[in-house]
Amino acid sequence: MLDSPWFRLAGILFTAFVLIPLFWCFVTWGLSRVSGWGQLARTYESNRCFEGDTSRWQSARIGLINYNRVLTFTQMEDGLGLTPMPLFSAGHPPLFIPWKAISYVGKKRSFFADMDLLRVGELSPVRFLIASGAIDLERLDSEAQLSELEPSH
Repeated sequence: MLDSPWFRLAGILFTAFVLIPLFWCFVTWGLSRVSGWGQLARTYESNRCFEGDTSRWQSARIGLINYNRVLTFTQMEDGLGLTPMPLFSAGHPPLFIPWKAISYVGKKRSFFADMDLLRVGELSPVRFLIASGAIDLERLDSEAQLSELEPSH
């Protein structure tokens, strides 16, 4: 019976449709914990409909993890919406981060592009590294943050 073609087919189907998706969910959930997304979700998880200036297929380095072309940024009047593509949604609920919770740290040069380094959160902030120009830094709430953006004479 164990060497029956039907038994083998059932094993292959079980692996393909149950074990591999469960493993993928576990991996993406683990990435959310390592990156800091899970920490941000405790404060900024949102089920609201994000309407505003939307940029799909965006990249960011959040904590230690690179999210390459899997994020959607939605800039709204009161904050920034972050949503991963559905394949990466396990452990990554949509986030709504008010502008006042985002601090501009400075520019950083990577191999191929200029990046903006941001800090998100107040008590134990999470580092975000995003492509320069991916979000409108003028929307940040604090006068101190905005003064950092202006060139000093």
